[in-house]
Amino acid sequence: MRLRVIALVVVTLAAIADAQADWPATLKSVQQLEAAKSYQEADKVLSDAIAKLKLPNRELAQAYVRRARLRMEFLNQISAAFQDAAAAIRADPNNFQGHYYRGLGHNRLKQYKPALQPLTRCIELAAHFVECYFQRAYAYYALSQHREAHADMLKVLPERADRSTVWTNYGAALRSLNRRDEAIAALIAAHMLDPSDKLPARHLSELEVIGP
Repeated sequence: MRLRVIALVVVTLAAIADAQADWPATLKSVQQLEAAKSYQEADKVLSDAIAKLKLPNRELAQAYVRRARLRMEFLNQISAAFQDAAAAIRADPNNFQGHYYRGLGHNRLKQYKPALQPLTRCIELAAHFVECYFQRAYAYYALSQHREAHADMLKVLPERADRSTVWTNYGAALRSLNRRDEAIAALIAAHMLDPSDKLPARHLSELEVIGP
């Protein structure tokens, strides 16, 4: 009986080691499926990988993060993605993307105050990852903490100046701080980058820069 248990443990550990070694190929397969917009199939591949990896480790955390991203961005399964982010953190507490998707999940569910802790932890672990600053700024703005939102947007702007949403959020934060001229300049930049986006135009209309 004891030998059978030992043999089972050895087989299980060997299978996990194989799954870890196969992770780069699994990730490449998932990337190809996402590029082909085969999101459900990509989800299945990741779920199979997670079942094989089993023990908490870096690869398991990466698999959960990848599935959280897939479910958050493409499958609109916010609650499931949120659970995957939490599982990624359990597998590897220093996985900054796990904390990011937890914060993003809170924001998507309009739970802005709980979003701050995981997004702040993400920044502590990876100060270079400006998406955490962007999402934290969004949460701060929703909580009317405009100075904090403005400070975070200053981190984002140099890295994401080509995105209209960045200029819109930056302009909104400036507007809340009564810095009208700077807000107008930022909102005009957002409008120029994406004329189809109605939000910067609405801000500019309220500031009486353009007509309704």
